[in-house]
Amino acid sequence: MKKIKLLIVLCIANIQILMAQIPHLTGEVKISIVNGTIESDLEYSNLPQLKNYSIGLILD
Repeated sequence: MKKIKLLIVLCIANIQILMAQIPHLTGEVKISIVNGTIESDLEYSNLPQLKNYSIGLILD
């Protein structure tokens, strides 16, 4: 009985992993210290269907 429950849990976990979308970010970011500007050309794909979201740039 324990083996069957474990098998069911593993199958469900595998299905969820296979159906998950992994966001992908490509592009270029140019930072000019002289001009104090940030210029970017980014492309996002495989984003989840959300109505409100934001993407931030963190500079350390």
